[in-house]
Amino acid sequence: MLAPGEGSIYPAKDGRWGGSVHIGYEDGKRIRKHVMGRTRNEVKDKLGVLMRAHEEKRPIPDQRAKLGPFLRRWLDEVAEPTLRPSTYRSYDAILKIHLVPERSAPPSAGWPAATWPSWSTCRAGRSAR
Repeated sequence: MLAPGEGSIYPAKDGRWGGSVHIGYEDGKRIRKHVMGRTRNEVKDKLGVLMRAHEEKRPIPDQRAKLGPFLRRWLDEVAEPTLRPSTYRSYDAILKIHLVPERSAPPSAGWPAATWPSWSTCRAGRSAR
């Protein structure tokens, strides 16, 4: 049993155990960190590590895998040897255009507003009228 403020532990649908702990607020939103493990004790230990890091004011890293780096690695290591050069260049261009973090920043972060398509253009897949 966990004491108040130590988070919660629950069985997941896939047979593993999950846990979450509240670590504060950011911009008025509640921040919770989630962990998964094979056993209840493993999850309890992981929650303890998160709580200690929070109490010591250490940053808590985000352990989730990011899609952009995963796709870049997949394209370079797995797909490139089996693709024609033109297909690889096409896939590479799609990654650069749509997944580079700088392109996903708002226009106020240094990108000229004229380079950003309007919402209706993105949604309809054609130029705005």
